[in-house]
Amino acid sequence: MNGKCIDIGTIQAFLDGETTQDDSLHIGHHVANCDNCARLLAVAEDENSFVFSTLDREMNALVPTQRLWTRINDSIEVGKARRPFWQNVYSFFAMSVRDRSMMAMAGLLIVFGLLAVVWTLQPAMVVTTYVAPTPAVRNTGTTAAPSSHEGTGVSEFKTDPSGIQPIRVSNHSPKKLEQIVGEANGPRVEHIIYAPGEESYIKTIADLKETVDYRKDEVFSGSSRVDFERDLAVVNDSIKRMQKIVRKNPNNQAARQILYASYQDKIDLLNTVAQKDELMATIR
Repeated sequence: MNGKCIDIGTIQAFLDGETTQDDSLHIGHHVANCDNCARLLAVAEDENSFVFSTLDREMNALVPTQRLWTRINDSIEVGKARRPFWQNVYSFFAMSVRDRSMMAMAGLLIVFGLLAVVWTLQPAMVVTTYVAPTPAVRNTGTTAAPSSHEGTGVSEFKTDPSGIQPIRVSNHSPKKLEQIVGEANGPRVEHIIYAPGEESYIKTIADLKETVDYRKDEVFSGSSRVDFERDLAVVNDSIKRMQKIVRKNPNNQAARQILYASYQDKIDLLNTVAQKDELMATIR
């Protein structure tokens, strides 16, 4: 303090909460009775509010990694503890129905089971089917069968006169066969079912990513670039983990809320590039 009035350093310490309780009471009584000190306190408060409002975005852009992971783990544990056994069984079967690979595997098991049954019963079928009609096949000839199916493109079976094994014959042209094989071996298109509102987050992140990839080399220095990439990797990992949980169980509200929060963290992190770019342009 200089004389009876309070200096600017003491006023700033008072605003920052660094003075003792006795000093704070003394400063409060003095400001209430001194117009010059009250005016000086008001100016200091305006300066603080301006500085904090300018730096608020950059100060709040940090990713709360530890708090985020703690919230994720707590929500997962609470969700597992509250789920009954029958709901776990229902979720398993529901996931199996939605998963294309599981459906394909189940189809293959059914096909293999049918083939095994047919293969087991095949010797008896061959004995009863082909031994007796063999003379009739020889007498009628093999030219009558093509006449009834000529030009239809339907697969036929020609019976060997010995009655041992049927031979499959196809009337498809080579070009048609190549087309059928190409359609069978073509890539499968997997349709992703997004949660409500998730697609808008993904579109916003995609738009921001184009700007970030173009400007981040100019905006960030070496150490800032490393911090940015590290925080971005943490958020991306969190999004991937939450997406897996939400895809398996779309009704998990806790996981869905954490996924939305992770999306918002990534948007805020990407926005820091544009904000720093604007700040650099203002300084220049």
